[in-house]
Amino acid sequence: MVVKDIVFGHGFQDVDFDPKEKGQAAENYLKKYGWRLHSLSYSEGKPTRQPLDIAVTKLVEKIDELGLKKIYGGIGHSMGGYVICDLARSYRNFGIKVAIMEETPIMGLPPWLLRLWRFFSQRQADYSWGSIQDMREGSDYITRLNKDWPSDILRFEIAGSLSQKLKRFYKLPKDIPVTVFPRVGHSELRDDPAVLDHIVRILECSTIQGYYR
Repeated sequence: MVVKDIVFGHGFQDVDFDPKEKGQAAENYLKKYGWRLHSLSYSEGKPTRQPLDIAVTKLVEKIDELGLKKIYGGIGHSMGGYVICDLARSYRNFGIKVAIMEETPIMGLPPWLLRLWRFFSQRQADYSWGSIQDMREGSDYITRLNKDWPSDILRFEIAGSLSQKLKRFYKLPKDIPVTVFPRVGHSELRDDPAVLDHIVRILECSTIQGYYR
């Protein structure tokens, strides 16, 4: 069995954490099918304050430390979906073919909704942080990330209970397939067995040229 490397991008964090804690379940599950997932931190155990292109740069540094030259795909949870998509688009040398987003509003969120999210869920965060501003609908980062997306990189969205509640704000380009798990919570998307099984099927099917075209 040929092992293919996958990178996991964690979401916005407001506490210290071990990246393995966020991607361990997916790593163990994917290993059974020949996929090697690398859970890497780009926030240095702190809230992701820096602009997201800087977060991507830090992720690339971790990838280089591992000596990885080729990466088949990436999985990004929440804000990590932006990072994975940016990695795939900006670092074509890795040859990333698939970007899987777990409840990532890839077209950004309205400023007022970001303010509410920061106030109620991320009280240690400051609205002026680059990462939060980059996630704003219409930001330069969001515009650059989605403009003329490369046709040879497949993007997929996995939606859970949060995106169903806020469906009107989780805007997606029409060419991104969406699979909904309405009873799976936002954080549980990382390790829910049904979600992990779906990810395996995406990875396996995407190796067939033209499958989703």
